Amino acid sequence: MSVKVDTRAPVLSATPRSALVDEPFAIAVENVAPGARVSIRSRLVDDTGVTWSAAAAFRADDRGRVDLRRDAPEPGGSYEGVEPMGLMWSLRAEGDGPGNPLHFRRSLDPLQLRIEVAAGSGATATATLERLSIAPDVRRTAVRDRGLVGSFFERVAGPAPALVVLGGSGGGLSEPLAALFASHGFATLALGYFAAPGLPDELKNIPLEYFETAFDWLSEQRSVRGERVGIVGASRGGELALLLGVTFPRVGAVVSYAPSALVYGGLGRTAGNPGPAWLYRGEPVPWFQPKTPPAPLPATAPKGGIPLTPGFLKGLEDHEAVERALIPVERVNGPIMLVSGDDDQMWPSSRYASMIMRRLRERGHAFADQHLAYPGCGHLVNFPYVPTTVDSSKHPVTGHVFAYGGTPEGQAHAREDSWPKVLAFLREALG
Repeated sequence: MSVKVDTRAPVLSATPRSALVDEPFAIAVENVAPGARVSIRSRLVDDTGVTWSAAAAFRADDRGRVDLRRDAPEPGGSYEGVEPMGLMWSLRAEGDGPGNPLHFRRSLDPLQLRIEVAAGSGATATATLERLSIAPDVRRTAVRDRGLVGSFFERVAGPAPALVVLGGSGGGLSEPLAALFASHGFATLALGYFAAPGLPDELKNIPLEYFETAFDWLSEQRSVRGERVGIVGASRGGELALLLGVTFPRVGAVVSYAPSALVYGGLGRTAGNPGPAWLYRGEPVPWFQPKTPPAPLPATAPKGGIPLTPGFLKGLEDHEAVERALIPVERVNGPIMLVSGDDDQMWPSSRYASMIMRRLRERGHAFADQHLAYPGCGHLVNFPYVPTTVDSSKHPVTGHVFAYGGTPEGQAHAREDSWPKVLAFLREALG
């Protein structure tokens, strides 16, 4: 008696083959035996040569099909539940040690995501998805004018509203985020303000007039429409975005990811009091200076990194110091959107966002302000469909390994939900 062998080869559908990184893709498999176990693996290599991978196994339906938009994987894979983009956000860096979040990319080159399928018969199928950081019709220009250090992203077609995108306490330029905003119709300047060639090495004594120069420069570009500018910043850049909105009336909208309600002091590469972070008209912008200095950081980071949020929460008990450092957000001449995670371990951004929203209400801010708060989300939130598995990494300025907080699922869902809302907010505010 002969045994019938299943010789069918799986047919893999992975579309679209090329798309912006913030666009979802669809993965489906057919032409396998009903009830067969189908393993699907995703893999990519980042700018530094590190390989990221994820895997999940499924059972084919009675027609021999698997569709990630409909089907949940078996237990034991990289993610659980029905998650059409799970094989993207659950990617983990291979090897030991804290990973490096992919939104800190060094390059705008496309990422190549390889999808590999193995069916119960042993037959395989593969496909490669190209994930673009920048639309084909967006042009990048290095800006080294009037002391500015940045990268300008503009679309070929017609004038567009202006955005300035600011990095956080790691310094440098936030090019991937700026390029993506430009791909969605904004004339976007990724502006450095420290820790980049030609700029201060540390976050100390940064004059706010530097950013006013950037606004002037933007207003002179043919691809920019109107005098008003939107500001997008994250973490210390989110603090700065609010401060610039308070200081300069031409700021017409602010998006602050993982925001702060307070102005904090400088940040240096060595221990000790670094003084003010920001100057205006030659004077320090008042910053948070508690009566009791914060406890020193441990010499060795615990597993998962050092959580900073407990120390920040302790500092909020010094009400006089808090009052002196509060950002007068009611002076911003336009709407404010805050995006925060309830499990932020870098600082209590959801607590700060609530403080900001309360102040805006109490002071009668006459704009449609919004706060998007997400459970299970930590410090790292902006555009979607990137790996969200990194929970800590080495800080590029201080050298400490800090915890970010959040779960991969919580981070992924926060990014997916907030991103279209941020784009709609900026389009409405800036026209």
